[in-house]
Amino acid sequence: MGFTAESAHRINERLGKQFPDPHLVFYPITLSDDAKLNNTFHSNIIMQASQFVNFTEIPVDSSARCSDQFAMINHAAMGLPESVLKVAMRAYQHARALGLDERRLLTVVDFQKPSNEKRLFVFDLKNNKLLFDTFVSHGAHTGQLYAKYFSNRVNSLESSLGVILTGKGYPGIMGYSMRLHGLEQRFNSNVFQREVVMHPATYTTRSFIRDHHEAGKSFGCLAISTKVAKRLINTIKNGTIIVDYFPSSQWLYHSRFLRKEI
Repeated sequence: MGFTAESAHRINERLGKQFPDPHLVFYPITLSDDAKLNNTFHSNIIMQASQFVNFTEIPVDSSARCSDQFAMINHAAMGLPESVLKVAMRAYQHARALGLDERRLLTVVDFQKPSNEKRLFVFDLKNNKLLFDTFVSHGAHTGQLYAKYFSNRVNSLESSLGVILTGKGYPGIMGYSMRLHGLEQRFNSNVFQREVVMHPATYTTRSFIRDHHEAGKSFGCLAISTKVAKRLINTIKNGTIIVDYFPSSQWLYHSRFLRKEI
């Protein structure tokens, strides 16, 4: 898995440097938990590539397109607006054009929905199935019931927007968790450095939300229910795509994954 040899060669030419073998770029399966420097290096390689590559020059696998499939999963999503899914699918297609996510799994987090509604959706685009729809937290400084503020800054305690690549699962302080790697320079490139991960939390369970009328807050992590976390993380870990969505004009107009049509 990883970048195709062709896209890696094109990226090398653009940046004037030699990337590693495209089949070795895909890091999450092979690195140990303490290999943060090496892991960050590979995360930065993917992020830089996504900034410099010209998506219009990369042919897209026709299986990544989504007309009838889009209609089906939109109906199955139950509350995920068509406009959000269209943006997420376009970003996903650009990620696929870079050679990412051979398993055809897309996770969409719709941060315009309040935290007491299910707003994390996992789609199996190969088999046209909705695998998960569940609650997810946002950062302590992102907002209360509704998310309002997003940041890429270290120690901001805010959620980040944009396209993220899932990393490996590991036994975290909160329980079985998953590394995240931001692919967008201005919006989420610091999520690994910030130790923003996906982890289980009791404050995103249905009972907590029923009693408090909203989910609890994280430090920017995607905290999900303890009841679903292990299954969900094992499904999407090791190199699938997450799109954290919010109708931010900065992200919608400046994201490299959205600015050019395929």
